[in-house]
Amino acid sequence: MKKLFFTISLFCAIAANACQCPLPIPPFHYATCTMFNSSTAGMVDRAIVMGVITGYYEYGTYLKILEPIYDSVNNDTILVWGNTGFTCRTDLMAFEETDTLILVVRRVQNAHSELEHFTDYWIDACATNYLYYSNNTVYGYINEGVSSMPYTDFVQMLQECLPTVGIAPQEETAAEIAVTCNPNPAQGNMVTVQFTLPFAAEIQVSVYDVHGRQVLNPVQQQYYNKGVHNLPIQLQQLPAQGIYFCRISAGNATGICKIVLLR
Repeated sequence: MKKLFFTISLFCAIAANACQCPLPIPPFHYATCTMFNSSTAGMVDRAIVMGVITGYYEYGTYLKILEPIYDSVNNDTILVWGNTGFTCRTDLMAFEETDTLILVVRRVQNAHSELEHFTDYWIDACATNYLYYSNNTVYGYINEGVSSMPYTDFVQMLQECLPTVGIAPQEETAAEIAVTCNPNPAQGNMVTVQFTLPFAAEIQVSVYDVHGRQVLNPVQQQYYNKGVHNLPIQLQQLPAQGIYFCRISAGNATGICKIVLLR
């Protein structure tokens, strides 16, 4: 139930740091319609996306994009930076890995840390710019007096103020590919990726760094039968020790595992 009360946490977070937002904080619907229809909307690179949390790095959150609801972002996994203690941005640390969120993100314009890059994103804190999604239902401060709504109704509500955008209703949840990487942490030059395909298909395997950049592409369109498979991946070409993500995709099914490389 903690997800249903994240708006309260947002108010507390704002009050506890140097960021000062004008109150009251507007709900998602009002903030989104106002933001994307303002005279300055084209000056800021914003998007509305649905994504699943895949991990954390310092004060940032990795988000694998499931659905580009309005406009698009530059990668299928993005890094969203939270509050440094002085900036008016929203942290997503209260959520857990595998939680699915709907976010209004904007591209980094003036990096406040050497960790931040112009390919990364922020979430403004002075409006309700994130909602929780589960079982085709959206939760959070959606509108005045509205804290939950079926996803299809949510989409129709957004279309009222964003009529030029073709927002497709969320279809059935895509099949998940169970993936594990061993050993983890990896100290040698190889890991074995075990994955379970729910159906026979051609797969693609890619490895990304913490900035969402593809650094390895060991398998491209190779056919595998339904069931459990073990795939060895050589790590010599990885540029440095650190955290990487191995992504397996087959049709609309995907799976991700984290690789911690020690050298």
